[in-house]
Amino acid sequence: MKADLIGCATIAACVALLAWLVPETDVPRKTWLLAVLALAACAWFWSRHPNAPNSPKGWLKYLGYVVVIAFILIPVHAAIYGTQRRHLVFDFSLLAFGLIVVVACLARSFAKGEHNEG
Repeated sequence: MKADLIGCATIAACVALLAWLVPETDVPRKTWLLAVLALAACAWFWSRHPNAPNSPKGWLKYLGYVVVIAFILIPVHAAIYGTQRRHLVFDFSLLAFGLIVVVACLARSFAKGEHNEG
């Protein structure tokens, strides 16, 4: 239970940072609450999935996967659809949300003291 709270606190802190950095003209403040709920649901699912890592090392590997996939897909998406602001905002939003979910699961794993590789 304590580990779950740490994961949720990690999500809340990351979203609060994003809400502080992103202008309200781009994202209304009430949208951030929905983002927290969606990210918490994703993190809850990912952390309890049967194939989820059982160690911080495994979650660090997932963190690398998210970054590598983003650095491949964002330029491909830009080449196909162009670099209009709305396309880039969507791509970087997916990257940020993927990173937040993995970081929350990583924090939860540290809090649980998981050591065996899954």
